[in-house]
Amino acid sequence: MLTFLQEADARPRITVREAIFLAVVADDPGRSTGALAQQVGVSRQVSTRTTTALVTRGFMSKRTDAKNRKLVQVTLTKRGAARLEKLRASYGAA
Repeated sequence: MLTFLQEADARPRITVREAIFLAVVADDPGRSTGALAQQVGVSRQVSTRTTTALVTRGFMSKRTDAKNRKLVQVTLTKRGAARLEKLRASYGAA
């Protein structure tokens, strides 16, 4: 079951899974969606769906790996990094 986290200023909701994805990508930028799936413990399909939703909402960006065009790497955008910091501050996480 996913709970929704929403800040008092009515920003778009972030699911717990999305918050975890933001935190993992912040710690290891450029991670592939497959590696992200493995780290978080979800299927590649769920990883792709979650990262696509975060990209659409401007929290992450995707790019194709220059050496292996089958790999898609994800990084946080400034908006994603700022949102993660707000979430960490709100919930007392380091």
